[in-house]
Amino acid sequence: MTELGARHRGGALHIVANWKTFKSYFSRKAALAIISRGVIVTIAAIAIPSYGKQGNPIKRISMTLSTASVETLAPVIKLTPEQTVAKLEQKGMKVTDASQTIKEIATANNSEEPKVIMALFE
Repeated sequence: MTELGARHRGGALHIVANWKTFKSYFSRKAALAIISRGVIVTIAAIAIPSYGKQGNPIKRISMTLSTASVETLAPVIKLTPEQTVAKLEQKGMKVTDASQTIKEIATANNSEEPKVIMALFE
């Protein structure tokens, strides 16, 4: 079982064990108003992200990393280019040499760039 699965199961058990108390929160107008506002703010934060003129920063970082070569990224993860190639190969990816970009490696391995990037940072 993954840690996330255990957390969800623990949360569900907590709700079941404390159902009467949990249910009473929804019968109070003040609590219901606070919970409703929280839900609205959460939905707004997810649905209407504020990225400014430059777009989603995570997507921009990912796109930048995808165009970088293994040689360029190696110092970022505190490895030599050779160690970085070996790390990707340990993860089951075929890497020709350290001059390959993340995008090239992903394409050659029928994978996606974020998966290759994550393999480097694991």
